[in-house]
Amino acid sequence: MGLTLSALENLINTVAILALFSVVIYGAKSFDKFTKNKKIRIVIGSLVGGLFGIYAQHNGVNFVDSIVTVRDVGPIIAGVLGGPICGLFAGLIAGIYRFYVGFPSVLDPSIIPIGGTTIPCSFATVFIGILSGVFRDRVNKDTKNRASKNKEAKNKK
Repeated sequence: MGLTLSALENLINTVAILALFSVVIYGAKSFDKFTKNKKIRIVIGSLVGGLFGIYAQHNGVNFVDSIVTVRDVGPIIAGVLGGPICGLFAGLIAGIYRFYVGFPSVLDPSIIPIGGTTIPCSFATVFIGILSGVFRDRVNKDTKNRASKNKEAKNKK
């Protein structure tokens, strides 16, 4: 049996809530004023992204013998808005929590063979946070390069 419509709706609602809160938090002018220091911005972004990952873990949907979640959305948001370091720490928070939730299956492989998805999901959460931050930096670099080339082309005319 596949995911039901209400289960899919639950996952979409979780993503929508996380996206809304991230726009409100990161888009607020008071956030920019409060976090002028880059280290403070990384700490706050990491905590927010990690907590988003934990929230998404708790709003998962039971499917077969697993829980389907959108836990990676928190570290992705942190990586895209804060860079690779912010994505790394948000991924660590959510990934360690994921490992903690699945820890009994790692200790007792008879519960789910070879620890189930606990270890791969934990590493994937950290990796996706870093990857989204690297993607952000790459897109920003390419955008700046194009903008400077366009400016140079206009100045030559």
